[in-house]
Amino acid sequence: MEQFLSIIAAIIILGLMIVIHELGHFLVGRKLGFKIEQFFIGFGPKLFSKEKNEIVYSLRAFPIGGAVVFYGEDEVVKDTLSFNSQKPWKRFLVILAGPVMNIILAIILAIMTLSIFGDYTPVVSSIEAGTPAAQVDLQPGDKIIAIDNKNMDFLSEALTTLQSHESTFVTLTVDRNGQYINTTVNYYYDEALQKNRIGIVVGPEKRTFSLLESIALSFKWIFFLVSQMFTVLWGLVTGSVSSSDVVGPVGTIGFIGEAVRSGFESILRLGCLITVNLGVFNILPLPALDGGRLVFIGLEALRGKPISREKEGTVHFVGFVLLMILMVIFTFKDVLRLFT
Repeated sequence: MEQFLSIIAAIIILGLMIVIHELGHFLVGRKLGFKIEQFFIGFGPKLFSKEKNEIVYSLRAFPIGGAVVFYGEDEVVKDTLSFNSQKPWKRFLVILAGPVMNIILAIILAIMTLSIFGDYTPVVSSIEAGTPAAQVDLQPGDKIIAIDNKNMDFLSEALTTLQSHESTFVTLTVDRNGQYINTTVNYYYDEALQKNRIGIVVGPEKRTFSLLESIALSFKWIFFLVSQMFTVLWGLVTGSVSSSDVVGPVGTIGFIGEAVRSGFESILRLGCLITVNLGVFNILPLPALDGGRLVFIGLEALRGKPISREKEGTVHFVGFVLLMILMVIFTFKDVLRLFT
C-alpha cells in the first residue's frame, strides 16, 4: 500500500512539473494576446474536461506530457488572432516561456534544498601511501575549498573536476583548522582502475547555508546539473554512455516514488534534477520540441518571411512520432528493468 501511494504521489509530482512548463506558455501567451484553444495535461483519452473563457482545460489518461494548443499554431489560418500571424518575437517569448519556467522552478527547489538541508562539501578522507598525494602537504580532514583556484562548494563538483582533469597535475586549496594551504599534486595512472588519480579519497562533510548563500549557490548548482546533462547526452552520442543508463517515464516515476518514501529532502533534490532536465531537454533544437520551434522562428526572422507552414508542420510531426517511439522504447526498458 505504501509503495502504491508513493507511485501516485510520484505521478502527481511529475504532473506538477509538466503543469509548470505548460503554464509558462499559457501565461505569456495570454499576456501577449494569443488565442488559446486548449490546455491539457497528459496524453490519450480525456479523463476530465472543462471549458472556460473559450479555452478547454482537460486531464488526459497518460501523465507523460501536456500541451497548450494555440489557435492556428500548426496550420495555415489567415486570421490576425492565429498563432503564426503574431510577430516572431512574441512567438519566440511564448515558446521560450515553458523551459524558462522549469529553470525557475529548479532554482526555487535548489534554494529550498540548500537553505533547509544544506549540502555535502568535499573533504580529504584518507591519503593512499606511495601515491603523489602522500608526498605533499595534505592531511586527512583537510577541507577542499578550491581546485586550480576554482571554488568547490559541493562534493559532486569536486569529484567531477578531479576525475575529468586533463592536466598532469592539480593545485588544491584546503582549509586546515582555518588556515588556507595551497598544494600541487601530480597525477599518476592507476593500472587497476585504469584512470588517472592523485591518491586521495574525497569524502562528504555536511554544510548548511544561509538563505543568501543558498540563493547565490543555487545558480551554480543548477549550472552544474545542466553541464552534467550535456555530458550524458554527449556520452550517448559517442557511445561512452549506454542507453540502458537512461530512464523513461516509468523509470522517472519509479525514482520519484523512491524519493517520496525517503523523505522531503530527496523529493526536493530529485525534483530539482528532473525539472531542470525538462527545461533543458525541451530547449534543444530538435523537431517537435520547443527548441525546434524556436529554430523555425529564428529562421523566419532572418529570412524576413516564414518557412512553409506545411513543411514546418511535417517536420514537427515526424519529430513527434520519433519522440513517441523513443519514449515507448525507454518505457519498455523501464518495465523490463522492473522485472529484472
